[in-house]
Amino acid sequence: MMLILHMMINRWYHAINYGVYGNESSKQPYLVGDVYYFNSTRIRLTYNENIAVKYYNGTTASIPKGFKITNGSRTLDDDNIISSEIVGSSLYLDFNQEIQLGENLTYGSGLDSYGKPVIISNVTSLPVKPIFNYVLIATKPEYSLNSTNYTDSASIVEHRLFWESESVGLSGHIFSINNGTGIFVNDSWVSMTGSANWSNVTKYINGTAGNNIQFKYFVNDTENGWTESDTYNYITTGALDTCTYSGSGDWEVDCNDNCTITTNTDTTTNALIINGAVGYFELLANVTCEMFAIEEGCQFRNKMNDNKRLAVKED
Repeated sequence: MMLILHMMINRWYHAINYGVYGNESSKQPYLVGDVYYFNSTRIRLTYNENIAVKYYNGTTASIPKGFKITNGSRTLDDDNIISSEIVGSSLYLDFNQEIQLGENLTYGSGLDSYGKPVIISNVTSLPVKPIFNYVLIATKPEYSLNSTNYTDSASIVEHRLFWESESVGLSGHIFSINNGTGIFVNDSWVSMTGSANWSNVTKYINGTAGNNIQFKYFVNDTENGWTESDTYNYITTGALDTCTYSGSGDWEVDCNDNCTITTNTDTTTNALIINGAVGYFELLANVTCEMFAIEEGCQFRNKMNDNKRLAVKED
């Protein structure tokens, strides 16, 4: 629960431009890509070049102007911006109120307390005054193509899921599995690269047939936006039953299966071969074979007092 809560708090969102006013060619610098913000109070805008926040006369300003976030019932404007930070071509704005999905972001020119515009400029030129209108929508890593290579119990199974990040790169994943115990167990975080990649995890699956195996992923992008996948499941199928003769060919038994033979069995012209040094092979019925071999360490239990026997045919 704590993990999921942390992910929700730190999810990034972006805004899509649905209107640009003014001369496109005059924008210098101009916004590129998406406008990101936490579901809290911080917004990030990325420009086509390194930027500065300046007064119209070219001197540096501490707080930019011309930004408004509205949803019809309230407006966050320049007075609600409490701090800003520039890192290369990125501008971070911190508001004094929480930003919500579905709100509109408008960016144009604004005036400082002396009536001078304080907007975004490149590091050498005076600012221009384009107007942008955005709507804030969610963005996060997306997934598809869930698959597993086996469903056998007591086997190694690879769990596969394909991930894409629309606007930023993938960072890593956490694999979580309920291995038939009823409790999900999380792996450690594993890094991912690129904007599209697979999260493939191999696990040894519980050795009981009929178990409901469940698994899911938590994936974050390079902006620390998290996505929790759907919970997928499969029912384990039974492993090969070596305690029952197939009816043809040699009868190869795994001593680990701890077989108790209760049905009379004749392999005709084939051998009975017991592999493995741990476990037992118990005879409660008659078994006839052409040849018999058992690995040292495996217990052969013959209920002689019940007149049950292993008969090896002679040529």
